[in-house]
Amino acid sequence: MGAVGRYCTDAYLTDVALLGTSLANHGTACSTSAFLGASGQFPFTLYPPTVPAYTATLVRGQTYTLWLRAASRSSTTYLNTGAWFDWNADGGYTANEFYRTGTFAQGSQQGQAAVTVPLTARLGQVLLRACGQIDYLNWYGACANPTYSETEFYVLEVVDQPGPGLPVLTAAPQPLCAGGTLQLQATGAGAGAAVRWLGPAGFAATGLAPALPAVTLANGGTYVATTTRNGQRVVSSVYAPVTACLATRATVAAEHLRLFPNPTTGRCTLRLPAGLPPGELAVVLRTPTGQAVARPFVPARPAANPPADLTLDLGQLPPGLYFVELQVAGQGRYFGKVVRE
Repeated sequence: MGAVGRYCTDAYLTDVALLGTSLANHGTACSTSAFLGASGQFPFTLYPPTVPAYTATLVRGQTYTLWLRAASRSSTTYLNTGAWFDWNADGGYTANEFYRTGTFAQGSQQGQAAVTVPLTARLGQVLLRACGQIDYLNWYGACANPTYSETEFYVLEVVDQPGPGLPVLTAAPQPLCAGGTLQLQATGAGAGAAVRWLGPAGFAATGLAPALPAVTLANGGTYVATTTRNGQRVVSSVYAPVTACLATRATVAAEHLRLFPNPTTGRCTLRLPAGLPPGELAVVLRTPTGQAVARPFVPARPAANPPADLTLDLGQLPPGLYFVELQVAGQGRYFGKVVRE
């Protein structure tokens, strides 16, 4: 496990994902101090597998899509992205364990690669080593020390027999007012799958569709589901916001933000709720697991001739479903959904 990268502000990973699995680490920045390598000189980041977005369960023989995005300060230097999977768990990295996702001639770019788990892959934990680096069209070896780069490690689980499918988790209704009932549900995990839920304020439950009555603001947040089948498990999560539904906005529970076009390939318009007062607004974009991936700048709402719409740019986000949270000072929160194609 070589240590990589002294100046990752010049080239760093912002997104690492294995599409179709729980691994989806988006919106990260340059990290140079999370974990020191053996030399103690070149830091890299080792993400803990206890967080659903930082790990995945892979099945021998199946193919997954590796999705990487990297950024650099220079718009003229080549930016390389790729990853190694230590399939035999021997601590080394060979050419057949390397997957290149792109070489780009400009700043922030994204790329994909098909990754097929070898039938000979070692069962149990293996390391994924993802890297973004500057070096024109050349790659350093997996254990080299390119100066301008960032390396991130993820612990994956390789299994042989089909375990539970990655369940589709839902939390309804959304928006959910304090005092209402939160209904959680997991579908698509496969016959005989068992689900255990953990959430904010000490919430714990089992079953495919547990309910939580009389929620409070403390119950808002991310709910983690551990799904077990055939002795194997996957961990996933869903975001369930709870709003105070202030008396001044008695209809907030029924109001959803209107976003169009929806789905969108990049930009979309957010229609502001009627009757908002002047003041500060904030917008947060979250994944279905609750991870905040973008906070677009929103100017203060003027008293005279306030705009009816906001323009959001999702062009830098990977395809998928996103929750849009509009925070209004003194008024509460409003929620909507948008699909990025």
